[in-house]
Amino acid sequence: MNKLLVVIIIFSLAISCVEKAPKKAFFNSESQNEFYNKVIRLTKVKDSIGINSILINEITATKEKNLEIWLDSIKLFTNWTGKISGIGQSQGETHTNLRFKIEFPEGASYSSEMKFHINYIVHNDSLQNDLVYNNVKGMSNFTSVYFDGFVKRYPSGGIKYDYVGGNYYDSYEFNILSISENPIKEHSKELDREIEKEFEIIDILKDYADNKITDKEFKNKVDKNRNDSDLNELNDYERNYVLRLRQQLIRDFLK
Repeated sequence: MNKLLVVIIIFSLAISCVEKAPKKAFFNSESQNEFYNKVIRLTKVKDSIGINSILINEITATKEKNLEIWLDSIKLFTNWTGKISGIGQSQGETHTNLRFKIEFPEGASYSSEMKFHINYIVHNDSLQNDLVYNNVKGMSNFTSVYFDGFVKRYPSGGIKYDYVGGNYYDSYEFNILSISENPIKEHSKELDREIEKEFEIIDILKDYADNKITDKEFKNKVDKNRNDSDLNELNDYERNYVLRLRQQLIRDFLK
């Protein structure tokens, strides 16, 4: 009976959080609005008063898993908007780490503001030609920006939060693919096709690392999905976009 009561309470609280979640359209991007509202619902559960921590943890785990499933379905955030700040860099012998954060929605109170923390690594030999580096280098802090990218994930599953500020549900580690003060042009069918391939190959790598497929199956699947000659159908911007995506997916996989 006690177990049934706990289930009923969890179900009731989950419905309550969904019903009371804000449904405002802060952004032109439908996916950005959806992400914002999903995160607000997570934060409401975490900040609930009078609910014991066991129930909060169970509800939060379910909602966080649903957020991960949603991230898997979206894959990339395209043409999202925010405000850039904290621009800085550290330079090593071979690579430069470009650091900044993007906050949204603009004008929101601190408690309802989402933050993406970016640590973008670029080879020193490529600094002059790297689109992301040079676009950010020319920006002032608090500039309004449009951006493409995706939330960092752990290889074994789980979202990479940035724990600065206490309430970690509003603060994420993020992979940036494109950033501009102007709207980013829509993807061509060819670019979307190559983006899909890159995500599929990472899924194949995960299956191989988990011993779910054999060496032969791994090679066949990768050969089927990766044909770099297809990149010749893309223009320079699109080709570099795919290569940035590939690099960042692999880094996430290896960490």
